Amino acid sequence: MSRKDDPSAWEGFLERYKRFSYQSLGRTLDLKYDMNRLKLRLSKGDVNMSPGMYLSMMLYATLFSAAAVLIISILVFRVMFNVEGWPLFTASLFAVSLLVTIFSYPLIISSRISKKKSEIDKELPFTMSELSILASTGLSPVQIMRKISQRKDSKYMSREFRKIIYHLDVEGKDIITAISETAKETPSQHLREMLWDFSNMIHEGGDMDTYLRNKADASLKLKRDIQKEFIEGLGTLMEIYTSLVLMGILFAGVAAFLMETLASTFNGIDASTLLIIMTYFLIPFSVIAMNLFISASYAKVD
Repeated sequence: MSRKDDPSAWEGFLERYKRFSYQSLGRTLDLKYDMNRLKLRLSKGDVNMSPGMYLSMMLYATLFSAAAVLIISILVFRVMFNVEGWPLFTASLFAVSLLVTIFSYPLIISSRISKKKSEIDKELPFTMSELSILASTGLSPVQIMRKISQRKDSKYMSREFRKIIYHLDVEGKDIITAISETAKETPSQHLREMLWDFSNMIHEGGDMDTYLRNKADASLKLKRDIQKEFIEGLGTLMEIYTSLVLMGILFAGVAAFLMETLASTFNGIDASTLLIIMTYFLIPFSVIAMNLFISASYAKVD
């Protein structure tokens, strides 16, 4: 199979999985429950699916992954190595797989929202400057929105303004309502405030050019503060990673060495079993969990 066929095969499987999840459970959830908060969160992360589809996909993924881990654990600990206390290991890995899958879906959404927010905040000073230039030329607010929505160099910012144009052209809403609804859906608090102020100025009137120039200066200061915060936070995370993960792995290795030297076991776990658990489960899970945490918390700046 060629490389070109792989993405299409994966996309086909994903589409079938989405369709199965929605038809079997997601549609019922959408019709039965009012999930506006989750719908808004998905919109902020640009996740193009209904809340019911999202929840049903998360539930089925959790069940399938937990069942796979259960089968593999039984094969490894009971059939291949016949480890004493294998039910405890199997139950532990089963519980871990449930928790990892359940929490990975919200973490992915949080990561997408954080990434989108950071990209919007990063582009906001330049967008403010461009808005002030366009406003000084005498263009109407709708024409200004259209100009920004057609930008090619900032897909996140232009996508937010395309939502305004969608509310205008497709849904037939007025400019103030279109801007206000888009402001609710954006993950950036600073862009939200700018859009609300923009709509108020359209409604009440005001010096839009001067306002946008002042906001552009304030946004540049904000960008410098975000970079400083990111560097400080990253240093803290590295200290946590070094203290907990690396030291934990080191202690587990020393414990395995002592158990091998003393020919002892701990609750049926010998040195070789401890090394297997550390190599194939402890280290990968630790690295994956730390990467997810960093991505969700600090998807800030380049």
